[in-house]
Amino acid sequence: MSDSIQFKSDPEFDVLFQPYSEEAKEKIRQQICADITCRVVHTWGDKYLLNHITYDLLNEMEIPVIYKKHSFNKKIEAALYICITQARRPDLTSRYKKFLIGREYYYRTIIEKETSIETNTKCRLSTLIGTKYDITGCSVYRYSNVAKAICDIYSKNQAMALFILMDKCIIAHETVIELSRLKADQIHAVYKAVCDKTMPRISPKLIHSEANRLYKEKCKSHSQHEQEKKSCEKAPAIRQMPAYDPDAEVNSLCMTIDYWVTSIQRVNNKVKLNHITTDARIRLMKKLSFLDNSSGSLQKSLVERINA
Repeated sequence: MSDSIQFKSDPEFDVLFQPYSEEAKEKIRQQICADITCRVVHTWGDKYLLNHITYDLLNEMEIPVIYKKHSFNKKIEAALYICITQARRPDLTSRYKKFLIGREYYYRTIIEKETSIETNTKCRLSTLIGTKYDITGCSVYRYSNVAKAICDIYSKNQAMALFILMDKCIIAHETVIELSRLKADQIHAVYKAVCDKTMPRISPKLIHSEANRLYKEKCKSHSQHEQEKKSCEKAPAIRQMPAYDPDAEVNSLCMTIDYWVTSIQRVNNKVKLNHITTDARIRLMKKLSFLDNSSGSLQKSLVERINA
């Protein structure tokens, strides 16, 4: 069935929901069929707070949704509500449970700062939450730091964050924080290196190795790009041959003849021919004779072409 409420995704809320296994979905499907109270979907505005999988299954099964609308004043109050209720899920992984505890502490401290004048809020809240979950206050504080790091990872690579939260790898708290400081492409490189392995250990050494490998690949790619760019810039332009002109040689000869005529007239007008040496006179006569024969031969060829 279609529903009038169009829910909007919110990364800050989405990360608080551990993905349901197929077995868990089938159990919820059975509960929906057996108990009408299991058809309730908790909402806040255009966002669901709980039972989002119930909402999807109800639409799939074409069963009417029962909405329970909450009226929180701030988003942070709605997020705290999700943390508290999701932490009760019996199917949570160990790391997801710690993550939700850490986020609960984070949201409580912000709300307390806005509503309380108490100065020792963090200590009191960590002890209070620790007592509820049977852990120490120091553990609560540490979970909060790691949870913040996981949220940072989630904003850059959701798959990597869920890989950690679903206990699919072995990774220390300090390493999670170190991983969160990487850029998105570096986190993706780490994820690619471990996603197909069974319970891989993500160590600082692995993180540094993948980050350095990615950096070298980028440098190599950049260097190749620069070399190709320089090669293109230095490559000589391909010379374009001019279109064929049947009159080109004739036009060139005509201009040359004009120069010869000018030179011959200048010598005839300015040079005192009776003063030049015999060798010069003989050499000039031979050249003029050769020119006369060549021009006569060309003239004869032109007449023959015209009369043909």
